[in-house]
Amino acid sequence: MMDTKVLDILINSSENSPQNFKETVYWEKYKKTLIDHVKNLDINELRSGKYSQFSSFGFNEFFPKRKFVYRLKATIKLFWRYLFLNKAYPVNVPYSITSKDMAYRYCVLNGKLTNSKDISLIETSKFGNPQDVFEIKGKTYTMSFLNYYIRYCFVQKYIPY
Repeated sequence: MMDTKVLDILINSSENSPQNFKETVYWEKYKKTLIDHVKNLDINELRSGKYSQFSSFGFNEFFPKRKFVYRLKATIKLFWRYLFLNKAYPVNVPYSITSKDMAYRYCVLNGKLTNSKDISLIETSKFGNPQDVFEIKGKTYTMSFLNYYIRYCFVQKYIPY
């Protein structure tokens, strides 16, 4: 459990703020529950998947097993078609990439094409104990981090940083 003095000060300040700075009715409904969860969480496990209630805020950084099963099925279909039907199977890159090395390489190429900051110069933090951490060329990454890098590359095409 963490020290919540600063959090309590922020909550009190928020409650005493003018109406136009307060949360919406939607968030007010969840406020008490979320504050209780925040006060009782282990900050060192924030990204580990231990706290599913924070997944909609992007704090669960792990490899989704459901997507893995779908990718495995797609790979089996590809293998089956190749062996027995000898027909090409359409693959929707990058969503069908299962290898972390392939995903990293896709980021490298996408970064070059969009004049984005080189992925090899940045890395993800291990803070919060993310489950899906892997290392390439001495830098740490997660699949979620690589996914956000691809989004950054997309935006970089239209809004150069």
